Amino acid sequence: MPIVSRAVRFQKILTFSINEGMLAKLKNRLGMILGRKSLL
Repeated sequence: MPIVSRAVRFQKILTFSINEGMLAKLKNRLGMILGRKSLL
């Protein structure tokens, strides 16, 4: 049983890190777009 819970925890951490990466990419993209617009 402890092995299963460890696997679930690992999966949660993995999905969380992936989601964080996606958010970071979106924020960077938004920042670039906003920066470009503000420059114009």
